[in-house]
Amino acid sequence: MILPVAQYLRMSTEHQKYSLDNQVAANKEYAERNGFEVIRSYVDAGKSGLVLKHRAGLAQLLHDVTAEEQPYQAILVYDVSRWGRFQDTDEAAYYEFLCKRAGVPVYYCAETFANDGSMPSAIFKSLKRMMAGEYSRDLSAKVYQGSKRIAERGFRTGGVAGFGFRRMLVSPTGQMKHELLFGERKSIQEDRVILVPGPAHEVQCVREIFRMLVEEHKMSTRIAAELNRTGVCYNGIKRKHWYPGAVERILKNPKYAGIGVYGRRTQKLGTRSTFLPTSMWTTVPGSWMPIVDSDTFASAKRVLQDQTANKSDEELLDELRTVLAQNNCLTERIVIASLPNRSIGTYARRFGSLSEAFAKAGYLGVKLRTTITRRKLVALRRELIREITRLHEGDVSVFQASHRTPPSLRLRSGQLIAVQVCQSHRIKSGVLRWTLSFAPGKRESMTLLARLDTTNDAFHDFHVLPTCPNPTTWTIQPDDPWFRKGSCVCVLADFLAAATTVRERNEYPPKE
Repeated sequence: MILPVAQYLRMSTEHQKYSLDNQVAANKEYAERNGFEVIRSYVDAGKSGLVLKHRAGLAQLLHDVTAEEQPYQAILVYDVSRWGRFQDTDEAAYYEFLCKRAGVPVYYCAETFANDGSMPSAIFKSLKRMMAGEYSRDLSAKVYQGSKRIAERGFRTGGVAGFGFRRMLVSPTGQMKHELLFGERKSIQEDRVILVPGPAHEVQCVREIFRMLVEEHKMSTRIAAELNRTGVCYNGIKRKHWYPGAVERILKNPKYAGIGVYGRRTQKLGTRSTFLPTSMWTTVPGSWMPIVDSDTFASAKRVLQDQTANKSDEELLDELRTVLAQNNCLTERIVIASLPNRSIGTYARRFGSLSEAFAKAGYLGVKLRTTITRRKLVALRRELIREITRLHEGDVSVFQASHRTPPSLRLRSGQLIAVQVCQSHRIKSGVLRWTLSFAPGKRESMTLLARLDTTNDAFHDFHVLPTCPNPTTWTIQPDDPWFRKGSCVCVLADFLAAATTVRERNEYPPKE
C-alpha cells in the first residue's frame, strides 16, 4: 500500500548539496524505498533556517497540519538542518511535535538514524539539532571577523553611500574601476567598495550644513528649514524635503570626515537590531577622501553636545510647558515652530520619546493615550492567557508565530483560538457598548472574546465564538446576535468545555 506524504524543502545560500533539486531527488528516492508517494510540497527558497519568521512554507505546513485533517500521512525532509537551524533546539522539537501530535510524523531522508522515537534516534536527532544551530553560530562569527578585517583595510562592507557620497568599485589593491549606481552590487568576490565624494552641489551642501552648525550654532531644525527654503533636494530626489533627523545623521556620521566605521549595530542570528557602544566600534581614519576635515567634524560634535548638555531636564520641560500654555496643545510641528533653536530630537533622547516628553510637560496627546491603552489591553490579555493555561494545564497551551503577532491559545487537538480584549463605553442612552478593532488571523477559526467592565480595568464576561467575519471594526451590544453562534464562559474553568462545544457546533451544524 502506497502512503501519501508531503515534503518540506528549504534552501538558503549554503552548499550545492542543499539545492532544491537535490533535496527533491533524495526525498523521492526515500519515498520509493519506503512505499511513499509525495503529493504536496512546501518550499522556502532562499530562506534562513534561524527563525520561523519569513518562512512562509514551514508556517503554511504547520498551519495545514494543525488546523485540519490533511490528505498526506507523513512529511519528508532532507535532513535536520533543512527543518531549521534554530538556536533553541526546543523550538525545532516543538514544531516537529505539532506535526507528530496531529498524526503526521516527520522523516529525515538523508540522516543515518530512523526517526522512530527510540532512544538512539532521540539522542542523534538532538545532537543534529545542536550541530545545525552551532553551524549558524560559527558561520556568524566567521562572517563578522571577515567583515571586520575588510573594514580595517579601509573598505566599505555594505549599506548605502548617503548624501554627498557615491560608492566606487575598486580592485583588492585599491585601483578604482567604476562607480556603482543605486542598487548595483559588485560581481567579483575579490573586488571591494569605497566611498568617494559625489556631485559638487551635494558636497558643497554637506560643508554648508557643518558650517551653519559650527559657525552659526544653528540647530538641525533651523538648518533643515534653511535647506528647504533654498530649494536643495535631499538625496537628489525632487520635492524631497529635508528634516532635522536627516541633518543630524550627516552631522554625527564619521564617514564625512573620511573615517570608516564598522559594527555600530548588531543583528546576529536573527535577533533584533541593537546599537553598540562606541567602545565596540571598529573605526579606521583615512578610509576615503573626506568631505569635511577632522577639526570641523570634532567641532560639530562639541557643538551638538553643548546644545543638549547645557539644559537640565526640568528646563527642557519648562520650555514645553510654555509652548503648551500658548497653544493649548503640543505637537511636533508646534514645538518646531515655537522653539526654532531647539532640536526636536533632544526631547526624544532625554525622555525616551516625544510623547513621553509631552506627558511630563502636562499634555497627554492622542498618540500617548493610545499607547497607554494598548499597553493596558496587552497586559490584561497576557494575564487572561496565563490564567487559562494554568487552569487547563496540559490541555491548553500558548502559540505565537513571532514576536510581532499576538499570542493565541492552542487546544490539545491543535485548534487555535484568538484572544481579543475589548473596551467598554456608554452611548447617550447609558447602555454599554464594546468596540473591537482587529483583523482576524488566518490561523484561528475561533475567538475568545473578553469584554471589560465599565471601568475598563477588569473583565465583564467571556465568550468563545467563531471568528468574527468583520475584518475591521465590530461594535458589540450587550446581547449581540453573534453570541448565539458561540458559548458564554461563566468562569474560566469552563473555557475548555465551551471551546469544545463551539468547535463541534460549527463542524457538525444541526440539520434544519
